[in-house]
Amino acid sequence: MQKHQSKFDKDINYKGEFVMNQWFSDIRFKKILSRTNSLRLFYFIMILVLSAFSCSSLILGSEVPSFAVYDFHNQSGDEGWQWLEKGMTDMLNHTFSQFHLNSYLPPSRMDQIPGTDQFRELSTRKSLSEFRSLSDLLHIEMIFTGNYQIDFQEIIRFSLIMYKSATQELIEFRDISASPENILQIKEELARVILSEIGIEIDERAEELLTKNISHSL
Repeated sequence: MQKHQSKFDKDINYKGEFVMNQWFSDIRFKKILSRTNSLRLFYFIMILVLSAFSCSSLILGSEVPSFAVYDFHNQSGDEGWQWLEKGMTDMLNHTFSQFHLNSYLPPSRMDQIPGTDQFRELSTRKSLSEFRSLSDLLHIEMIFTGNYQIDFQEIIRFSLIMYKSATQELIEFRDISASPENILQIKEELARVILSEIGIEIDERAEELLTKNISHSL
């Protein structure tokens, strides 16, 4: 037997269905709104991260002074160690390439500039005018170079020299020494001093890059 609904009952059912449909619509809208807000928050965080990265890149690219490492000079009197004049520069170049410093002038680019050969005894003469001339020639603000020798105990000793065009001064650092089999330790310490002088913080990541060598045997 079919039951007949009154107009009142029909109105109640219709209103009930309308309320339920409206309720479900509100839920769907809130879910969409929640997802939209989540996406907005995600994009906002990404913008902050990218902005921070850009800022750090700007620091490396613009605030770090331009610099170069000129060949070291062999004062040991031993021709067997002559290779280290360019060898140490090449090892330092490999390290600095890990930091992606726009302000760094690598040896490959330096060798393409005419007139750099005339400064071969730069580190031994320690002439401020010669350092100034090389700085002007290379269009850089800081130059690092130095000398090395072998003592009677077969210990290699490196003396690092820094020139700063801003203050027109030469600064000599304490000797960095190690046995021949630990020469990479000298490279790491030289790189650590240079990076500190140009304003790079030596944090955990930097320390990892400092010890990232081309080879563990020479």
